[in-house]
Amino acid sequence: MRIGIYIDAPNMLGMIRSLNKKIDIDKLLMRLNTKKRNIAVKKVFFDRNPDKPNENFERFIGLLKYKGFTACPVNLKKYGQNAEYGYKSRTDWEMAFSILNDVTENLVDVVVLITGDSDFKKVIEVCKKIKPRLVVEVYATKNTLSYELKNPTLINEYFLFEDLPELLLLEKIAA
Repeated sequence: MRIGIYIDAPNMLGMIRSLNKKIDIDKLLMRLNTKKRNIAVKKVFFDRNPDKPNENFERFIGLLKYKGFTACPVNLKKYGQNAEYGYKSRTDWEMAFSILNDVTENLVDVVVLITGDSDFKKVIEVCKKIKPRLVVEVYATKNTLSYELKNPTLINEYFLFEDLPELLLLEKIAA
């Protein structure tokens, strides 16, 4: 089975903050890549503000790129000519279309979401209509996993990082 791993980076950073521990990406990849399952797609989606680069966030994305993930930056949408009305994230939207494309192109048999965001409910429903035997797994935390992504008719299985201490690094994150 071919696996696609899709990381919602803003959501993952929220998980790391709520756990106050880092997630061991190497151990997560080893858990997902087995004799019967091979990783075919690894993508990380994140907001990018072209006006204000975030050095810490860029380091986090750099680490994931080093681990073989394709970085998928999504520029924040400005409201107003000079963003006087703020910015709007479109990361979930871009990630959803990427998942839909990969399923439609038959690149993956298993979709692994690293997010707890309910915004992905509809795209999973559509993907399962296109590919009824598609397996969908979610990795999140108790604080980030939405009710919609616990639905067993939609998601084959979900995992909480709190219940997987082997995937957490012992070092605490810097405050």
